[in-house]
Amino acid sequence: MTIILPLQSDLILAAAALIVALRADMNGAEVCTVADVRPVLIRAMSQPGYCGLIATARNGEPIGYLGMNDRFAIYAGGAFAQITELYVVPEARRKGVAADLLTYAEARARMKSARSIELGAPPVDTHPGTQAFYGALGYLAVGPRMTKTL
Repeated sequence: MTIILPLQSDLILAAAALIVALRADMNGAEVCTVADVRPVLIRAMSQPGYCGLIATARNGEPIGYLGMNDRFAIYAGGAFAQITELYVVPEARRKGVAADLLTYAEARARMKSARSIELGAPPVDTHPGTQAFYGALGYLAVGPRMTKTL
């Protein structure tokens, strides 16, 4: 059983550790530390449209993180949600944790009158299981995203 908790001050260090692991997983090497991520998470908690969710096991161990933002765009028909981070520790994968986080996020988005949820996914050639996972939950691939660091 997964317990989903909103990001709170007492969970900052656990969330930071999960995000450090996420970024290392994405980059193939550690690119930040808990000390780097902690102030960003503290700032995130004060952002009106940001919601952080932590999945914990029954014993309270943090096993997943989902970050999302409330967004608005004409092409989306108005309000929509954007998932910016989704990570589950390797030993908890394929046990429904990510699906539980997404279900919670979708319910929150509906409460905020969002018409859709968007997220970025890794390329199919390197992460075919990720695309299949999202597809099984009703998410559709609509094209690549591009970014520019400022």
